[in-house]
Amino acid sequence: MFERVPTYLSPTSIDQYFKARRTFVLNRLCTNRPPKFPQTAPMAAGSAFDAYVKNYIVESLYGKGSSYADKFDLEKVLRSQVEPQNLDWGREHGMWILSEYKRVGALANLMKELAEAEDDPRFELTVQGDITFHGQLGAIPLLGKPDCCFKHRSGKHVVFDWKVNGYCAKKMASAKGGWLRTMDTLGKQIAPKKNIIMQTYEGILYNAGARLSKDWELQVVIYGWLLGVPFGEPFFIGIEQLLGQGTMQPLKCASHRHIVLNDSQKEIADKVMEVWAMVTNPEGPNIIFADEEARLGLEPGTIYKKISLEGDAYLNEDEAKEALEEGTSQGSDAEEWFKRIR
Repeated sequence: MFERVPTYLSPTSIDQYFKARRTFVLNRLCTNRPPKFPQTAPMAAGSAFDAYVKNYIVESLYGKGSSYADKFDLEKVLRSQVEPQNLDWGREHGMWILSEYKRVGALANLMKELAEAEDDPRFELTVQGDITFHGQLGAIPLLGKPDCCFKHRSGKHVVFDWKVNGYCAKKMASAKGGWLRTMDTLGKQIAPKKNIIMQTYEGILYNAGARLSKDWELQVVIYGWLLGVPFGEPFFIGIEQLLGQGTMQPLKCASHRHIVLNDSQKEIADKVMEVWAMVTNPEGPNIIFADEEARLGLEPGTIYKKISLEGDAYLNEDEAKEALEEGTSQGSDAEEWFKRIR
């Protein structure tokens, strides 16, 4: 059995299992896991913007002072998402990102979409639940932090998430492929590219020419399940990708809109079930690196034991970078640990 067995899986952990297996094992299945790293400025900017945009939309829809708006009180959400050392900085830059989101017209476009809701849009902070898939015995505990979900007047569910990319970076971030529309820094809509096939389902406009990137799709689909969308039922997902460079520079916004069909959901469910089956398997330490150990001529369980005993020293360069980027807390021990893996 692994030294630690997670009580739930998150989209981040599932994605990490397939992309950086050793980091996944060190951070989630060993007692000798590294300390967390302080929240960076770009992380703080994104978390602060999340607080500002939810507060703005909720107050616009439900009214300032309503019981629902109280749940998204700006100061309350800021303090829950932005670490103390970044709070003042986060307030200033989160407000700036929201002002840019408004200025280029992307927020107005989103509000028009929310106006098509059959019921009140839901905004969440953290949701946890047990999800059962077809043909699977027992439920799998999942946890996520979705941004927005609503039921469209057509009866279909829609799940939205916000991303802030490139803030504090030296050059402008690029939009991920498959977007439906992009508003440039002047607030003008960029002409569609050839991988965009616009289709409409009872008033829902989406891009049928490409899938959302797989890591984002996995994340938002799991959010949909946690918010009550039945497994296998087609639903719509959207990403609002804020793109910038430096700080307090003009931003643009790429809006991604896609439909998630049964095949895509089954593909994601298979990943979820594979990870859960592995971490709860009593023989997990002996089989999680079976292919690599067989190739290297190592005894079963050797790699897990080395990661458990040697910690970060047994990560490769790419996984060390992955571990560094995942850090979210503070502490001098964490700083020393990350210096060793740079």
